[in-house]
Amino acid sequence: GAGSSAGAGSSADGAGSSADQYGRGQHHGGRVNRRSSSSSSSSNSDDDDHGDSSADRSWPSARTAAGWRGDEGWASHMGRGGVAGCPGSNQMRYLVPLQELLGMLPSRTWQQEWNQLVIEMLLLRGYSRRDYANETWVMQNNTIEHNKVNFGEEIEQLISAGWETERAVACVLLFAVRQSMARALRERDPCFAASTYALTDLLTEEARKQQRSAHPPMRPLYINLRGAHGLEVDDPAWSQLEVPDASGFRGLISNAVVKGESDPRNFSELGFCARETYVNNLVKYEVQNSDVVCFESAPADENGLHAAVMFGDGPRGAFPPNCLFELTRVVEEGFEAPNGVFVRQRLLVVRATFAWQLTTSEAQRVAHVVLTSREARYTRALIGTCFFLDAPLSCAGVRLPIEVARHIARIAASANEEEGGGEREEEEDGVHGD
Repeated sequence: GAGSSAGAGSSADGAGSSADQYGRGQHHGGRVNRRSSSSSSSSNSDDDDHGDSSADRSWPSARTAAGWRGDEGWASHMGRGGVAGCPGSNQMRYLVPLQELLGMLPSRTWQQEWNQLVIEMLLLRGYSRRDYANETWVMQNNTIEHNKVNFGEEIEQLISAGWETERAVACVLLFAVRQSMARALRERDPCFAASTYALTDLLTEEARKQQRSAHPPMRPLYINLRGAHGLEVDDPAWSQLEVPDASGFRGLISNAVVKGESDPRNFSELGFCARETYVNNLVKYEVQNSDVVCFESAPADENGLHAAVMFGDGPRGAFPPNCLFELTRVVEEGFEAPNGVFVRQRLLVVRATFAWQLTTSEAQRVAHVVLTSREARYTRALIGTCFFLDAPLSCAGVRLPIEVARHIARIAASANEEEGGGEREEEEDGVHGD
């Protein structure tokens, strides 16, 4: 931002002017732990271990959600085509669940992490002065309540589009401090786990709602790769987008939530125009001399979702953290933007994949259904909550997702205490624990 004041409404220092302002910044030089598939076993041997039928192999989403964690089975599956178009690799991790990266969902809320989120965001952006990057300043200038007011327009836009108020507030405010969460996820630091889970879950669930609609949004979205609010600012891994790994795959898992735009004001002949908000709510669209990334949408399939979460009927959408982006093609000569302008910058077209596992709230719902079900075997509809919520296909003997099993254990323990320690015949009903 270019504001001169440091108040909650300032575009210079606070989290309270526009979500677009948090694209600038400096990053900590932390380590990046990459998963290795060197110990991977073959997919066939894992099939034997789990006793899957040939019918199960036609539905990889059930297998993905089948409790495979950070073991050889998981590495083998995800490194050998568990996601369409993703070949094996010793250098990139493919769709590793948040539970492996940050641990289980903590008992604290994202609101309890807010002060530290803002402090870290200020440090990442170079505001290391004591009178800025400390809890006292945040409590006086950048509280959640301050930002509900400052982001009022963005929040109301989501509410008008049918979002619940609490979810709209969480989405807008957490988007503003996305750099803090991205740094923590990149370094496998669970300090902002509650916030990362909250933002990932709500974006995932809203995306599924949109994709189940009669006319799911499929518009392409764009953003500058470098420069103000560019992808590389929020996550340096984007700088390696065009670099193939040993298998030839080009892409990345983004540690940051990613936004895209299709507003006509975002495009000029010289390049993508980043939206800048200055003091007194002055908005300008400034050209960035950078390659442009296009997020090309596709219908949902058994591997997950491939379209952005749209923020109402407006021109903006987003993808949650820990989302896979695969480079599908490069247009060297430039491209025609949605407003008809021919942009003379390279276009890097990517396809996203996310929502391939249960969110925490979905796992809780499935756990309740399983515990109250009188069926000896469960259906794909239960496991299929991950994608469709209403898949009517049977899949006898499929192991429950590990996150569901953990919720079942908690619920069962509570129920046993209330009922005097009654036992449940979990193994007989096909429920597998940790």
